[in-house]
Amino acid sequence: MKSTAEDLINGEISSVGVYLYNKLKNYVFEKESSEKTAIRKADFGKIIEEKTDLEEFPAVSKEDIKAICEILYNSKDIEIIIKQLYVFQSDINKSLDEIKEDFVSLFPKTINLENGRINLETGERISFLLKIFEVLDEGIQTALNRAVDEGSSGASNALSNRRHFDMKNKLANGFKEVKKLINESSRAVQEKKIPTEKLPSLFISYAREDDEPFVEKLYQGLKEKGFEIWWDRTAMKNRGRTFLQEIRDAIEDSDLLIAVIGPKAIESDSVRYEWEHALLFSKGVIPVLRMGDYNLLLPEMSKLHCPDFREKRPYEEALEELIRLLKEPIPSLGPIIGIPSLPPNHLPRKNDLNIIKEIILADTVKPVVITSTKQVTALQGMGGMGKSVLSAAFARSAETRRAFYDGIFWITVGLEASESDASGNMRLIGTNLGDDPVNYSSKKEAEASLSKMLSDKVCLIILDDVWKVPQATPFFNALGSRCRLLITTRNDDVVTSLGAQKHEIKVLGKPEALKLLANWCEQEIDSLTSKAAEVARECGYLPLALSICGAMAKSGISWTYILEALQEADLEFIEAQLPNYPDPNVGRALKVSVDFLSLEDPNAVMRYQELVIFPEDELVPETTIAMLWEHTGNLKRRNVEKLLTKLKDRSLLRLDGEAPNRLISLHDLQLDYLRATVGDLTSLHNKLLAAYGKECGNKWSNGSEDGYFFEHLAYHMKEAGRREELHKLLLDFEWMCKKIKCVRLMQEKDGKGIPDLNSLLHDYEFLSNEPKIELVKEAIQLSFDIIAKDEAQFSGQLIGRLQVFNQNEEIRLLLDQATQWKEEDVRLIPLQPCLKPPGGSLKRTFKAHAHPINDVVITSNGKVAISASTDKTIRIWDLNEWIEKGTLKGHLTPVTAIAVSLDGKYAASCSYHIMCLIGDNNIKVWDLEKREEKTTLKGHTHWVQTVAITPDGKYIVSGSLDKTIKFGI
Repeated sequence: MKSTAEDLINGEISSVGVYLYNKLKNYVFEKESSEKTAIRKADFGKIIEEKTDLEEFPAVSKEDIKAICEILYNSKDIEIIIKQLYVFQSDINKSLDEIKEDFVSLFPKTINLENGRINLETGERISFLLKIFEVLDEGIQTALNRAVDEGSSGASNALSNRRHFDMKNKLANGFKEVKKLINESSRAVQEKKIPTEKLPSLFISYAREDDEPFVEKLYQGLKEKGFEIWWDRTAMKNRGRTFLQEIRDAIEDSDLLIAVIGPKAIESDSVRYEWEHALLFSKGVIPVLRMGDYNLLLPEMSKLHCPDFREKRPYEEALEELIRLLKEPIPSLGPIIGIPSLPPNHLPRKNDLNIIKEIILADTVKPVVITSTKQVTALQGMGGMGKSVLSAAFARSAETRRAFYDGIFWITVGLEASESDASGNMRLIGTNLGDDPVNYSSKKEAEASLSKMLSDKVCLIILDDVWKVPQATPFFNALGSRCRLLITTRNDDVVTSLGAQKHEIKVLGKPEALKLLANWCEQEIDSLTSKAAEVARECGYLPLALSICGAMAKSGISWTYILEALQEADLEFIEAQLPNYPDPNVGRALKVSVDFLSLEDPNAVMRYQELVIFPEDELVPETTIAMLWEHTGNLKRRNVEKLLTKLKDRSLLRLDGEAPNRLISLHDLQLDYLRATVGDLTSLHNKLLAAYGKECGNKWSNGSEDGYFFEHLAYHMKEAGRREELHKLLLDFEWMCKKIKCVRLMQEKDGKGIPDLNSLLHDYEFLSNEPKIELVKEAIQLSFDIIAKDEAQFSGQLIGRLQVFNQNEEIRLLLDQATQWKEEDVRLIPLQPCLKPPGGSLKRTFKAHAHPINDVVITSNGKVAISASTDKTIRIWDLNEWIEKGTLKGHLTPVTAIAVSLDGKYAASCSYHIMCLIGDNNIKVWDLEKREEKTTLKGHTHWVQTVAITPDGKYIVSGSLDKTIKFGI
């Protein structure tokens, strides 16, 4: 007998999840003599109540759940969705988000409800169905786990594929830690029975002087239970316990750190550093008390559950408690986007971090009133003080990531940041939150779109290296009430203008400075000589200068030599080139380090100086630098890797990632130093162009897709003085198409991404005073929305807009290229000028309504437009800022007419649906300043077709199919 939704509601079947699991068996289970089932007797209504929290969906009733279940039982497509999730297929291409979309699409767009409402709103409907999806998925996995316990390898295969699928998605999003598992994954591996739960990897931190035999016993006990554990006695045999990079890497690669608490562990700087490093990298820390009392716990551990492993308690009982804690789910953390890695030998500055936390996380710790100015915090101080590193450390902490669960975003600004950079950065945030990139074609549109996205989000935005107030203003204006903005700046006037809460970053104290030196030269702080202390003083206790000097000491240069060189360093050449160089201590340290390097390897210094040509705050791919150095210094790839590592070890640059695909960056002060010491920058830019030209046969459209070339070729042409060649490049249709193809904004579901048109437009700003360049730029701007959605229309858009200018030879050649372009299989080529050309009166096209627009009115002052649409909404548009200011909702049928008062404060509207023969027979009056409904006027007995407001604003006049005109007040 066929199961029905009624059976489900009445508890005759375990859940839809188990029902679907039974369908799944036909695809993944091996043939067995007696078919096994894993039906869990439970009432699905209770599962929905427990797992879906119907309070979130007050419109949903039990009858609605029943209707949804009926759709599932009768759907053939649901089996396809299950197979995509649980059946091994080597060509699985859909992401989990795509599968969820498929699931939602099974249901009609209008879900009829029993409580009188017409349907769930789109957002509420999707949220409800995704909750149902999660419950079903959980039900299937529960049933499969039970089948695994009964010995079914088919169920194990299904679970294996589900996990493999998750790993594939994580890999697509850049989670490198699962790459190895995916590469090793195969059908043969899947045939093996895998555990139904993944145990976290562990790092054991302890002091050997406390009770090392206990730690060995703990290690063996946890290893027998299946845990993967890093313990120095097995991982670092015959080595001392200095805090080496290997230990830091091990902590970062582990899921949890077990801190064995004892008196010696508390006293040990190295052990405490391990705990702090784990907390800094958002790792879970579980303290276990072996010796002493609970008052030994550090303040940051005092609120954590700490099992008692002292001798008075049975060991097995304590171990069982610890294992239970280790198996608990690790709390989810907010995603971090663009947050730079922390430098090697990073020194936690706990006092500064605690102050930053108190300011920014004020309302998460205790209820306080947060004003708009209190949403902004500024770290202010001169260059080289460690503002950026502090911000990155704060962003990476578990406490911060739990507070800002919708995401933490890092934006590097810099002195030369342009308006297009601001649009691109706002788009980066918006698209990561799910917005359409098309909404970010200009700074004004980007600000409005980001404001909408952040209105209900809990996010932290970090603007690093802000120089001017306008660089931060768009982000400040877009903040939602629960979002926060953190900026780093050298300029106090930026802090004052934004009304930000300021925390001044000062130089390190002497103990911290010596600790940083010790970290860099990998010595214990007590072993540092008096000369090292004098070096710290000569560095002015600045973190960047200390890092450079500590790196020199690690390379074998004595503290005495470093001190003498610092004291003798002549910075007149820097002061002549850069009279406002912020701190001579950093300049001296850089000079001394480069001078010592020159004695060892003059060629290394020449290669280092060539890095001056790359833009400020840019992450440059290692492949780009390898190509340049092969051209200028004949360096082989392996030698490039060694030299970059050497420069990183000298604290002369930053490296992120793994060789050979690392990203290289310079601190502002390092770049300023190079600019002051390197003479002919133009020739260096030409050398880079020559290297690229050799690689692409001097046809720029054949250039390297290294993540840098297409983005920055125009910049280097400008800096190389090759203005005519840049002019030709910007009018080369093949180049334009290749840049659109190669410079992508984000990875979409299809894996191809979407074109970064702002990057293309930015190139035209280098020749903004040339008329033909401006024409092409404006044509691209007018086509922005179309090309962003379908880049295949690029040629047709250019031809349709520029044909009126084809009497110009260069424009005609560009259009001939576009007409003859063969890359697209099918496209429309305009034969006549048919699109709005550049230089005309069209200023902007607004796109927001989902259905046709029936009426538009403009306020008497010309500043605001109001549109009425078949999508049942009214939208308000700011004609000065060219952005949408608000949406009015309330009509149940298409809005057909609208009127606005002379003072622009109120609007009146009417609605009806001519096809469905329905209407509400009413007039709605809107407060445009508050953007809310003021009242509803009733009286007509048939649809209202038109509405007007008298000039004095006293009356609203309406005309209806009931053959009457009514005057309302």
